[in-house]
Amino acid sequence: MLGHLSRTGRGVQTFYLARQPIYDSGLRVAGYELLFRNGQVEGAHFLNGDQATSEVITSSVVDIGLNNLVGTHPAFINATQSFLNGDLPLPELKGQIVLEVLEDIEVTEGLVARLGELSRAGYRVALDDFVLEPRAEPLLEVADYVKLDVCALTREALIDHVERIRPHRARLIAEKVETHEMMALCQELGFDMYQGFFFCKPRLISGKRPEANRLAVLQLITRLQDPEAGMDELERLVTCDPALSYRLLKYINSAYCGVPVEVTSIRQALVLVGTNLVRSWATLLLLSRLSDGKPSELIVTALVRARMAELLGESDTSRENNQYFTVGLLSVLDALLDLDMEDVVKELPFDAEVCAALAGRTGPLGTTLSRVIDYEQDLGARDDADPAVAEAYLKALAWADETQQALGSPA
Repeated sequence: MLGHLSRTGRGVQTFYLARQPIYDSGLRVAGYELLFRNGQVEGAHFLNGDQATSEVITSSVVDIGLNNLVGTHPAFINATQSFLNGDLPLPELKGQIVLEVLEDIEVTEGLVARLGELSRAGYRVALDDFVLEPRAEPLLEVADYVKLDVCALTREALIDHVERIRPHRARLIAEKVETHEMMALCQELGFDMYQGFFFCKPRLISGKRPEANRLAVLQLITRLQDPEAGMDELERLVTCDPALSYRLLKYINSAYCGVPVEVTSIRQALVLVGTNLVRSWATLLLLSRLSDGKPSELIVTALVRARMAELLGESDTSRENNQYFTVGLLSVLDALLDLDMEDVVKELPFDAEVCAALAGRTGPLGTTLSRVIDYEQDLGARDDADPAVAEAYLKALAWADETQQALGSPA
């Protein structure tokens, strides 16, 4: 289990991150750095930088909301090589995100060119713990901020760095300012911004999110990254995990992704934003959710209900069958997320009819869902069981078994 996700109840995780203010020369807040945290402890301890950055992005953008966390201020986020070269997706709120290029990233012509592209796209670039040496100097041409670790540099080296960096357009940030004397020196040298314990320690922030089955998550990541998986396969993979579908649609419909219309299904997401972005966003969300999850029986129930509702809804030509499928699939969200269904539907990006079907079992979709669940709970024991419902149930069981086998997890 990931250290930064603790279990607080069946199906619920607590996530953590920290926020440290960055001040301007007038000691007014000018931005915040968002930091990975393992739990209620100071400092970050992790082995996988991609996973840590994924957690910071999903916690701040999806779970909390960047505006709630930093307001209109810039958000400084550590960016690993995978995020910089495009293997993993960056948040779409480009004007507010500052990408911190870590000091251990290899500086190449390709990296400098890529940072230039990101800068032209609207992102701002910060060089973290920057040390002047020939291989790193080209980065100054694309940097908006340069952060100098004032504890790691001698007084002479700090003065030399400031004098040599000042001719460039980047703003200088004094990082790890811890004493009054160091602050006075940094002011004398003319730093533009300041960050460190002298002002404020990082503030720990936590929240709760649903868990996901660890094995299923790993299997999904593997299959999502399969280049042979086309649009139909990607849709099946994502929709077979209701919790992932819920969070992916919530993410895509957030202001940070920049999609101009409301996205109400995974198929629509694939068409509107493309298979590659959905593949990447789903992988990003899965990286942040690796932990022990719900019993696999819940996923089987969701699959059976989804397929059964879809079969029973085939005669309804006024709406697409995938609406019935979606209602059946999401009917277990209350159990998966440990929330009342009324609370779940408040954030679902579906139309009122789907929400009414889930929360109140009303309308054609809700009536069909009731038929599905009533039969499931009664198992057709009554003599007056509808043969069509019984047939749909058997077909749904077979389909769910095939789907589970395709995913590589037991039914």
